[in-house]
Amino acid sequence: MVEFGFLYGKTGDTNFSSSLASPTVQLFNGYRFHRLLAVGGTVGFDFYDNVLVTPMALGIRGELLKGRVSPVYGIDVGYGTTFLSDESNEQKKDGGWMFSPSAGIRVNTGNSTAYTFGLGYKTQRVKTDTNWWGGSRQDKINYKRLSVRMGFIF
Repeated sequence: MVEFGFLYGKTGDTNFSSSLASPTVQLFNGYRFHRLLAVGGTVGFDFYDNVLVTPMALGIRGELLKGRVSPVYGIDVGYGTTFLSDESNEQKKDGGWMFSPSAGIRVNTGNSTAYTFGLGYKTQRVKTDTNWWGGSRQDKINYKRLSVRMGFIF
């Protein structure tokens, strides 16, 4: 399954708070035991404020009905790395734990393919260490985002 979408949330600045949408891409590959249970791995790219997080997780998916249109669910638990994020000498970024439940609709198109439309919640931890001449600062950020995704199952 390949999913594209946006993560919606607020910036964490205490002086100025604004909503933003950041793009997200996710790939799920696994084994389907039954229509109610598929287990596999997920990898993705989440573009937050100034950090590119690459989450790698264990995922569970399921379809509730046998018909052409069915409600679906998903749960991903894993770790988001920042090895692809742009780093400078002054700032180091480290990933952290990630959790993401979701629910949506699957529409079969025939030939063992389908489209999915889903809503979810994603929490991702990130740590940044900023060093400058004469000081340093460490921030532990917990991104909490509403996810809106469209996907394709093949």
